Amino acid sequence: MNCPGGMLVYKNSIHSYREFPLRLGELGLVHRHEASGALAGLFRVRTFTQDDAHIFMTEEQIRDEIANIILLYKKVYSVFDLKFHIELSTRPEDKYIGEIRTWDIAEKALAEACEKAGFAYKLNPGDGAFYGPKLDFKLKDSMNRIWQCGTIQLDMNLPERFDLTYIAEDGTKKRPVMVHRALFGSLERFIGIITEHYAGAFPTWLSPIQVKIIPVNLNYHTDYCKKLQQLFLENSIRQEVDFRDEKLGYKIREAQTKKIPYSLVIGDNEVQNNLVTYRRHGSQAQVTVTVEEFIELIKKHRFLKGLGIAFLLTLLLETIQLITTVGYFTFNDLVSNTLGYIIGYLVYFLMNKFLNRKVIYHIFNVFTVFFIVLSIYGIVNTIVHIEIYDLDY
Repeated sequence: MNCPGGMLVYKNSIHSYREFPLRLGELGLVHRHEASGALAGLFRVRTFTQDDAHIFMTEEQIRDEIANIILLYKKVYSVFDLKFHIELSTRPEDKYIGEIRTWDIAEKALAEACEKAGFAYKLNPGDGAFYGPKLDFKLKDSMNRIWQCGTIQLDMNLPERFDLTYIAEDGTKKRPVMVHRALFGSLERFIGIITEHYAGAFPTWLSPIQVKIIPVNLNYHTDYCKKLQQLFLENSIRQEVDFRDEKLGYKIREAQTKKIPYSLVIGDNEVQNNLVTYRRHGSQAQVTVTVEEFIELIKKHRFLKGLGIAFLLTLLLETIQLITTVGYFTFNDLVSNTLGYIIGYLVYFLMNKFLNRKVIYHIFNVFTVFFIVLSIYGIVNTIVHIEIYDLDY
């Protein structure tokens, strides 16, 4: 019983308006006794794990908080290249709890949150939960099939039934508003959805096995394969070595059939020259590179997807700052900004080569946030400066 559990956790202590929005999350195990004929792989099971969260807030915070949740959904789904649309499900005709006025306020808040987040929504009359309206996120996979996945359910009724309160700014006790939030819904079903979406050919950063190492001759190439295996483990590259006494062609075909992103074929040339020869899934081309180059290739799949966006955003803000300072910046300013980016990239690649990647990730995030804030400050400061300059004349 995930929802009552969230209520009881909240009710365990006294809360102030200063704590809001208060976000409580769990990975809860849910049991549902489905009919045997309705069961279907990972998509319909009797026990599943739900990324359940309950967020408590004031009525004034509803629109901003839900808009932020929608943007979070967009960010996560875009990682998997999943498109989606939103459906606003309103009060059921008969079976509902609470007053109609409360439902109207909740439905309006959800609609305004969608608009603030910049998303259109499709109205789905009468399909809300019995305790409140909801936003359903319908995902579209690579085969244009629609899947019900994430949901945001606004609940102004259960807090009243459980007599939840908080201390308001004026010192009185008031009733909080609660949001049920599940981004993936059933984790098992989401795994099924992305498996279908990628047709089993997961991108390198997501694939359970990123590299399959295949020795040509077990008598001569086993030690080098073990050395590669250890090196990949140190660099957090997920790999397997095929030490079976099977034909080479059979091993390669099996790796391709299993849709492993990279198959490494290790022979005499690779052992003698510290090289690897790789073959991408779905490609017949074989490429020979040094071990260090191959490790960097795998790293790029992990880093460039997320961190490149942050670099581009920072660059965009800096560019806007330069544009808005027309008449104030000099050629030296332009040169210094350009050199700053070049130095930044050099520092990043040096850290990437010599430091642990988790350390790099945190350092990079701190500096990215710092420079974004600095850029925004520069833009605002420039606009104020221009306004004062205009007033003087």
